[in-house]
Amino acid sequence: MAHASAQLIGDRSHQCDATATYTHAGTRAYVLCDGIGSSDEVEAWTSAAARRVAQAAARRGDAEAGLRAVYDRYAAEPARSDPYADLPNACAAVAVAVPGKPLTVAWCGDVRAYVLTPGRTLQCLTADHNMRRVFNGSRNRVTSYLGAVESDTPQATRTTRPSWLPTSPQPARGSEPQVRGGFTLSSNALLFM
Repeated sequence: MAHASAQLIGDRSHQCDATATYTHAGTRAYVLCDGIGSSDEVEAWTSAAARRVAQAAARRGDAEAGLRAVYDRYAAEPARSDPYADLPNACAAVAVAVPGKPLTVAWCGDVRAYVLTPGRTLQCLTADHNMRRVFNGSRNRVTSYLGAVESDTPQATRTTRPSWLPTSPQPARGSEPQVRGGFTLSSNALLFM
């Protein structure tokens, strides 16, 4: 599977988006992180986070397992439990390709992943984790991200929606694409994150 990335900084002072790939024993992970904020610290942290997620996902052979491992690692950092701490955070999407197995995709925050099928149908695989989905609030306030101190369990208890979700191309019944698993991309399908 070939890959490429392009970034547009827009009106931000720093490019706080990062991509990473990592291959382990034939398994390849592709990651996109969208840093929250615009500073040297956020830029460096987001780049390191993308590499960390890619490595964890490739080694585990699964997007969900890799993302959850890094999500939980950041959440466990003692400084993150301080409500006044101003630490870097990022939304993330990860796709993992294991030879002979379906592709898996997982995300947290408001990043997007799409697949363009051979029939040229563009299908969104993700749904934003933001206040608009949870409480009909602001779409600019994400409810799940790398660096959040809550796992999906406390978030789901309060909001009845998990704070991060894996996906497959077929949404589960209800409003969330919660099917855990993957899908097979044909050789001429394209994945966009």
